[in-house]
Amino acid sequence: KVKAVAAGRVAHADWLRGFGNLIIVDHGDTYMSLYANNETLLKRVGDTVATDDVIAVVGSGPIMVKESGVYFEIRHEGSPLDPTKWLKR
Repeated sequence: KVKAVAAGRVAHADWLRGFGNLIIVDHGDTYMSLYANNETLLKRVGDTVATDDVIAVVGSGPIMVKESGVYFEIRHEGSPLDPTKWLKR
């Protein structure tokens, strides 16, 4: 399960070259979270999500990678940030 790190609105939910099935959540104040390489997207553009809502199912990675995983990124004003403060421990 891929869960939203914070509440927001889905800004993108579709396949994108280089990212596979990508979902982007807009958290307001120019913060966004990106979740790429998903097997299945469970939300659509415009959907509102709460913290910990399941938004996608983890994919299997590139063809040569045998482990599952999701690419995760936080952006503020278009620039990537260290995501550790957004993640639960």
